[in-house]
Amino acid sequence: MSNHFKKNSIFYLVSVLIFSFFTFWWIFLKLQDLDASRNARQLWGATYQILSLYGGIIGLIISQKWGGIRSLVGKVIFAFSSGLLLQVIGQSYSSFYVFHYHVESPPYPAVGDIGFFGSVVSYIYAVIQLSRVSGFRSKIKKAGNKVIIIAVPLIILISTYGYFLSGYSFDWTSKVLILLDFGYPLGQAFYVSIAILVLIMSQKILGGVMRKPILFLTLGLIFQYFSDVYFLYEAHKGAWYVGNVNDYLYCISYFIMTLAIISMGKSFNEIQESQ
Repeated sequence: MSNHFKKNSIFYLVSVLIFSFFTFWWIFLKLQDLDASRNARQLWGATYQILSLYGGIIGLIISQKWGGIRSLVGKVIFAFSSGLLLQVIGQSYSSFYVFHYHVESPPYPAVGDIGFFGSVVSYIYAVIQLSRVSGFRSKIKKAGNKVIIIAVPLIILISTYGYFLSGYSFDWTSKVLILLDFGYPLGQAFYVSIAILVLIMSQKILGGVMRKPILFLTLGLIFQYFSDVYFLYEAHKGAWYVGNVNDYLYCISYFIMTLAIISMGKSFNEIQESQ
């Protein structure tokens, strides 16, 4: 067994252990009375971002193995890792606010959205770079691919605004609120649609070894999308609270994105050893 294989196995194991810990803790908290578990829920909400921090740091290390920002794949991993770390910034501010002001949820919009929305921008950049690896420009000329790139974001946006944001009331006194309400779903619809198309074409990327990490990335981005839209929905209803289902969706998205980044590192090792 090579040292690279052992290292990747350890990375996977640590990710699973961290996720399992926060999953069992979350289930335990859900069995408790909401008011009685408030302090424990806030502690859970402030610490599960460890998954995102872990994935981001591992990703920066793996990015260097691909040549860092000097290579296309290195840029992809760096951008996805940066997205995870930006989530940490947003989560840290939100957790500080909740603890400091003894409330159930942080304000929206808030300073933390610099990190959260910055993550969306980072993921958009990442999938654009990923599309370059897959030869996206030449393959998008096919009629079937054009249908996907147009239909997927439209379906996502129509579903989002039709179900979660139906009856949306425009408050023009808060332009930042409107920008984020529409910017989150629009930006995420874009990167999810590109990721799905790249996944379809991934059989030919670097001999097909990138298919598994791209599958993980696509799932992670989809979970991130649903997490943010669900947050918008509950924030507007005033129903969001620390440690709810939405928080756990974020936890799942961090876990899947971390697996995707580790899987990319494994693919890099396979390519190296095959040469």
